[in-house]
Amino acid sequence: MLEGVPVRCVAADRERVIVGTQGAGALLSSDGGRRWERMELPEREVFSVAIGPADGTLYAGTEPSRLFVLRGDADWTELEALQDIPSRERWSFPPRPWTHHVRWIAPDPHRQQRLLVAIELGGVMLSEDGGESFSDHRPGAKRDPHAIAWHPLAEGRAYEAAGDGAAWSPDGGRTWSALDAGRELGYCWALAASPTIPTAGTSPPRRDLVRRTQPGERTGASTAGTGTLGASCPCPASRCRTRSRPWQTSSSAAWPTGGCSAAPIAARAGRNSR
Repeated sequence: MLEGVPVRCVAADRERVIVGTQGAGALLSSDGGRRWERMELPEREVFSVAIGPADGTLYAGTEPSRLFVLRGDADWTELEALQDIPSRERWSFPPRPWTHHVRWIAPDPHRQQRLLVAIELGGVMLSEDGGESFSDHRPGAKRDPHAIAWHPLAEGRAYEAAGDGAAWSPDGGRTWSALDAGRELGYCWALAASPTIPTAGTSPPRRDLVRRTQPGERTGASTAGTGTLGASCPCPASRCRTRSRPWQTSSSAAWPTGGCSAAPIAARAGRNSR
């Protein structure tokens, strides 16, 4: 149990858990959180952590925007190529415009060398060689990213939730298209990809597939094309700006489910107070 630790982000893979903190660096547990080891990083403000599902590599992203990696039994090293991105001089986090941070790290579960990195505010960067080099903000991706998810079954499909909307990529993060139809609010904070719907997100959702549920109308899990897919936000009403608005769709492959917590291919529309 971590007590008195200002936790900001968490990633877990079975018994391994890595935690990023506000001002206290990163901590690692190899026994499900019973014991913790402090990770020595050059920066103390850790905004994102990840564990590579393909190889177990550990990642930590900080403010200012620096990206660190731990492979095997080696020491933490910086992926310095992130500093060479041409747009870096324009990165700026609006509440603190003099700085910026690595908001999200998304190692591809299918390709060990492929990595997406979200800079707040700067865009979505792609590496296809394990961080040895990075391409600049990807065409069509949103500039204010908050979260990125790879589809666990459909190789090469990635999804983005951002302050300026949502987007998806069919080609390993190289190009992106907007996913903004069907939401009342444009601001997106989180998302998740369903591990049980292999076709989910295979094409951009059509507006005619999305509608608001009526009071008392049944919503629930996907019935894979024979029924409906729907969900209501489970967040406490005092904290949920979407007011637990439910959505329903006539296709198991369409994405909106409303609210602001994890659900199938759902870019969550909500407000966040930093």
